[in-house]
Amino acid sequence: LLVVVLIIGILAAIALAQYKFAVEKAKLSKYLTIGQSIRNAQERFYMANGYYTLSLFSLDIDIGSICEDHPLSGNTFYNCMDKSIEIDNMGGNGKAVGVLRIIYCSSLSNTKQNSIYECPGNKDLVISFYYANYSGDISKQNKIICTGYTDKGTRLCHALGY
Repeated sequence: LLVVVLIIGILAAIALAQYKFAVEKAKLSKYLTIGQSIRNAQERFYMANGYYTLSLFSLDIDIGSICEDHPLSGNTFYNCMDKSIEIDNMGGNGKAVGVLRIIYCSSLSNTKQNSIYECPGNKDLVISFYYANYSGDISKQNKIICTGYTDKGTRLCHALGY
């Protein structure tokens, strides 16, 4: 009976780890869809105005239902969900440069961040959505790039297909 209980415990431990990984992958899949929606909305905004907007609240999508802007960021940085996800609508010189970053920090799940810099210092991965008129490296235009900064982040990038 003791051996059976031990085997069940080992199997449960393995299953729990896989379950947590699947939950993280599902969370990031949701934010991949949100990132693509933001990118599409930014492209529509660009076609109408000739530039990308720094504030995601200017777009024709409801970002406020899932994320809140960080008051110190000038409406370019958003804390989302349980504070483990941050969205950075990158800007420079007062203009959006044409890239959106989704930053994932699993260590900050279910916490209340006070600083917009807590997640970037603890990040597992960053998913970058480059727009059609990205003002940097033109080879990145219209691409999605996932960069893992930890083993878990790299595994999640691969699991998401990047």
